[in-house]
Amino acid sequence: MSFTRGLAYALLLALLACSESAQRVDTTWHNQRDYSLVLSTLAGEAVLAVEVTYQGKKPQGAFTPTHDHDTDYYAVHLTNLCDDVIEFKRIEYYLERGALKSRREKNAFGIEQTYGQTSLIPGETVLRQNARVWALKDNTLHRELHLQVRDQRLTVDIPLVYQR
Repeated sequence: MSFTRGLAYALLLALLACSESAQRVDTTWHNQRDYSLVLSTLAGEAVLAVEVTYQGKKPQGAFTPTHDHDTDYYAVHLTNLCDDVIEFKRIEYYLERGALKSRREKNAFGIEQTYGQTSLIPGETVLRQNARVWALKDNTLHRELHLQVRDQRLTVDIPLVYQR
């Protein structure tokens, strides 16, 4: 390997190490829409459990949709599995196919409006009832949740499947 290529490779590894901590995600799909996952550090410390359950084409409870599109609704439970507070930093949104026509990111203020909080204490669970996705055709909305535990920054993808 040339010196230049080796230097470029070392810089790339350093950038990756600084941007997000090493992590592992174990996902269990129960069917095409429902799944559970556990986000862990590479050292094996379980940090966050996510449970995603499809609710149907109609929202649950006292929720008034803001549009008349064909929509799929989900319940998303987030549970802190570690001994430290988890801080939610931002959520990035993107469609698997096509361009997203709405907001592409939520900061801490937007997360607080959606979840009612920006952190989870050890053992705590928060529910996002009526998480929704719609598109022109079958698609998947990816919701990348960026979080911090101690000095570690982690990211987990929480996809929501849309089917006509």
